[in-house]
Amino acid sequence: MAVNFLTGEDILIAVQLTTNGATFVIDSGATVTAVLRDGIEAISAEVSCTDQTDWATSLVVVPFTDTETAAITVGTTPIFATLEVQVDESGDIRKWLATGIEVTKGVL
Repeated sequence: MAVNFLTGEDILIAVQLTTNGATFVIDSGATVTAVLRDGIEAISAEVSCTDQTDWATSLVVVPFTDTETAAITVGTTPIFATLEVQVDESGDIRKWLATGIEVTKGVL
């Protein structure tokens, strides 16, 4: 997964979830949450079924606001973050990890 963004900007991170290499249907009543971890700090978001998501094919799009991404501490060298996605379907909880998310300090 290759995602690059600057701190201080709105971002949408699309994640194709699979089980045993195959897509699946996420129940419309499910709660999908995600946490972006940069090593020390974390920002989280709850995902809802929007125009960008396709729960019928287990595609979720995780939104983070400019204020949330501005809270990520980045020095002069970009850092790599990890996105943890959790799907809770009536107590049946499954988790995925997305890596390779490059975060660069914004200049504005």
